[in-house]
Amino acid sequence: LSLAPAMSSKALDQPTRSFPVSTSAERAAGFLAASVFSLVYVVAPVWLLAALVSVFASGLTSLSTLLLWAPLLVSALLPDTGGSISPIVLCSWPVRQIPKYFRYEEFHEATDRELRATGKSYVVGAHPHGVFSFVGVCAAIASM
Repeated sequence: LSLAPAMSSKALDQPTRSFPVSTSAERAAGFLAASVFSLVYVVAPVWLLAALVSVFASGLTSLSTLLLWAPLLVSALLPDTGGSISPIVLCSWPVRQIPKYFRYEEFHEATDRELRATGKSYVVGAHPHGVFSFVGVCAAIASM
């Protein structure tokens, strides 16, 4: 005998949240916004390696070393925002176009409220994903 509230069964023939209709400008903005996230994963390690090499190749006080280290130091010295910047970024117009670029659709078997009512913890899989989960970004945007 289960004490958890019963979850309603939903047919997965219709998406719960859907972004299939968009203009070419919205898809282009979504592509550019998604590209920023992808670019960071390529540029950041190369930038850090270049900054380290520059210390040994040019010295600590050379202009190239200072320019390469400046963004790293500023980032390290800025206070932690505690996630408060995320809603600002995720609610911006270009980022809200990412689900339209991917023509994102969500299908749910149970609502968020039904899952929370059980009092249990769940692991949810969202595919496809890579190093950076665009499905996660789309889900966050769709949930706002």
